[in-house]
Amino acid sequence: MSATTAPDIGQFLDLVGGAWEHSALFRFLREHHDAILERQNGERMNWRALCAYFGQCGLTNVKGEAPSISCARKTWYRVRRSFSLLRARLDAEAAEREAVREQARIDALARKQAQAAEKADIRQKMAQAEQEFQARQLAQARRNSPSVLYPQGYETPAPLAQPPAPARQIAVATPPAQEAPVGADVPGVRIGEVAHFVKMKTQAPRYGHERDIPLPPPYVGPRPAGMPEDLPLEALMPLDASGRDENGNYDFLQMPGLPRRSFYDNKRIWALDCLPMIEAIPPRERPPALKSMRVWLTMVLGQ
Repeated sequence: MSATTAPDIGQFLDLVGGAWEHSALFRFLREHHDAILERQNGERMNWRALCAYFGQCGLTNVKGEAPSISCARKTWYRVRRSFSLLRARLDAEAAEREAVREQARIDALARKQAQAAEKADIRQKMAQAEQEFQARQLAQARRNSPSVLYPQGYETPAPLAQPPAPARQIAVATPPAQEAPVGADVPGVRIGEVAHFVKMKTQAPRYGHERDIPLPPPYVGPRPAGMPEDLPLEALMPLDASGRDENGNYDFLQMPGLPRRSFYDNKRIWALDCLPMIEAIPPRERPPALKSMRVWLTMVLGQ
């Protein structure tokens, strides 16, 4: 019994291929495939002249014979087919690689959009939580700090009683007016009296983080003395406002019953509207907070 040897992959690979030996003509046409196609430029091949040339150069078929016209034509066809198959395989591999890259790009874009949406949702929730926190903090400050105008607390005034209905009037026919005699003393008639027109101030635009700060509750009560006639009630702070900041100091920008600074876009105009309302209160009846505010406003106005 003969001894066997262990298989060697290197020797095995050396034996792979080569079962079909290509002719010299096939190898020549395959080596110069691109140059032949470029020179042919779509024209028909002159196989008769080419076969004569192949015979002179020793480009034979697999049997070592000079190729015939049919053999040369079929050999060229096989060469072109082998190149077509190779290029089709390369194109398929390139298309597969491109598809993999495109899918990776789509996946990356989807992940990026998902992350952006998640971040936007987190920012929205954080902004909402911040607004709720500021609202609770403002409400807590108002509950803990009494008003500087009403240290004992302020009660919302009861609504004004409805005025009694006017008595029903009975129409009485009046005689037609008669012209006064010439020379009689007739009171003068004033014509051209134009109605007084007042253009009310409006809320100044709010930008940036100011838009997230909630406006104070509306003012409830009659128009205070000294209030400019072009100033609406919505510009006033409610009477139950604390008038103090978070540190317990006077907050002149949000004093109860006075115009709030956030209603204006100009500090000087705001100060000019506040000052007559403070001065309308007699000095002896003026709360300490308004006395201090009056001094501060005169400094702001440079008076």
